[in-house]
Amino acid sequence: MYSIAYISRASEALTDYEIHEMMLSSERRNNLFGIKGMLLFKDGNFLQVLEGTQKQIQELYDKICADSRHSNIYEIFHTELRSPIFKEYNSKFNLITSSFELASLKMFFKRQKRYGAFNTSAEELEPFLGMNWLT
Repeated sequence: MYSIAYISRASEALTDYEIHEMMLSSERRNNLFGIKGMLLFKDGNFLQVLEGTQKQIQELYDKICADSRHSNIYEIFHTELRSPIFKEYNSKFNLITSSFELASLKMFFKRQKRYGAFNTSAEELEPFLGMNWLT
């Protein structure tokens, strides 16, 4: 298993409708190919975590980096995983769209940490999940 997490800035030319459609399309495509993870959008910024095979994730990330719908991509981590973060959370790629879903994800990470199953990559995400991504 391999994982990449990044934040980026949405293009100012994107409409709310286009952003919504892009997020739904990402969710459908990632689930179709068995890619796990999550995607958040707030105040013009994306936060995405992707998990899958190294080849799968690297190819997808290369496409994401070339996508003109966002810029200022900042890689949080790019690593091989000892164990997947999101397999135990949900068996699909997750589009986080409500404060309830974000709270559920935070509780999952806290539980993982408490039981010693938290890997370094998940800990690196904690400051971003603590931000007010959803209102």
